[in-house]
Amino acid sequence: MKKVLSVLLALCLIIGAVPMFASAGSTAGLRDTGELEGGLTWTLMTDGALSVGPADPESPGPFTIPYFASGAPWSKYKLDIRTVFIRKGVEGVGGNAFNGCKNLEQLYIPLGLAGCGPDAFSGCTGLKAIHFAGSDSDEYFREFCAKLSFGSSVPTDRIEYHYNCDNTDYVSPPPAPSSPFSDVKIDDYFADGAIWAYQFGIAYGTGGEKFSPGKTCTRDQIVTFLYRAKGSPAVTVTNQFTDMPKSDEFKRAISWAVENNITVGDGKGHFLPAKGCTRAEAMTFIWRAAGKPEPVSIASFADMPSNSDFQKAISWAYENGVTSGIGDGTRFGPNNTCTRGQIVTFLYNWMEK
Repeated sequence: MKKVLSVLLALCLIIGAVPMFASAGSTAGLRDTGELEGGLTWTLMTDGALSVGPADPESPGPFTIPYFASGAPWSKYKLDIRTVFIRKGVEGVGGNAFNGCKNLEQLYIPLGLAGCGPDAFSGCTGLKAIHFAGSDSDEYFREFCAKLSFGSSVPTDRIEYHYNCDNTDYVSPPPAPSSPFSDVKIDDYFADGAIWAYQFGIAYGTGGEKFSPGKTCTRDQIVTFLYRAKGSPAVTVTNQFTDMPKSDEFKRAISWAVENNITVGDGKGHFLPAKGCTRAEAMTFIWRAAGKPEPVSIASFADMPSNSDFQKAISWAYENGVTSGIGDGTRFGPNNTCTRGQIVTFLYNWMEK
């Protein structure tokens, strides 16, 4: 019974601690909420507005949002967060608190907040405005801003600053990014790649509003993705292979890949279009499409192929964040077959990051 009462009390405090959502006329609903150590609560609304502050608004504090070594409890929603309200009484933000919230656009800061831990806002490259409850001469706010730009990828030169603000300034943010596919959730590791590929006409679905991210990506599919990513240039269809697919676009894509030395087939007059693309092949196709840049050094994966092009392609991809190792990181898995979700993620990491 005591546990039930404590839960009800916590909910009442949480609801009472976030009046800005109701007072601003937002129609957003509650998506998730929880407690943090040190008497803090957090609340995430369906429109992407995250509020963090004292569970008891009357508590004198001070409060500090803790350091999160392995991610904050709201990090599973990090791509959906558009606005962050740090409530009155909070005087410090711990490291990694909002790390990776790249769609965060609006940040609300209370009086007295000065502490900002390492990488607290790292990766928040979409940040557009900071709303502060005091004046531009406030020494605590200046201290916070100085720390905000240290060791962080926040684009401080493009941020607008608004002063003497309060919670009534809250405006519901634009809708969070949505997926065009029923089998791609916004927090899936491949979501960025799949949505980006769809938006730019690089990869489409497989029918019925599905992307089929777990389905094997064939060799004709990956060269077609690359072909589209390069603008689908005009090409003369090659007669080099006896197993060309029926699709005219696949034929053009394979021919383009041959013209640009991205592939030569199996060396026996076959392209093997329906064969699943391996990780080594995928890295090599992408590396060649990128112009065959030299890696700084050859990666030390235990299962590194002996082929020189494979070695250079895998090492370059590893150095540039296109992909990483598998398992404990000591192996690359060059012969592992890739899925569609993995391939669009590789392409996204190469072209957009």
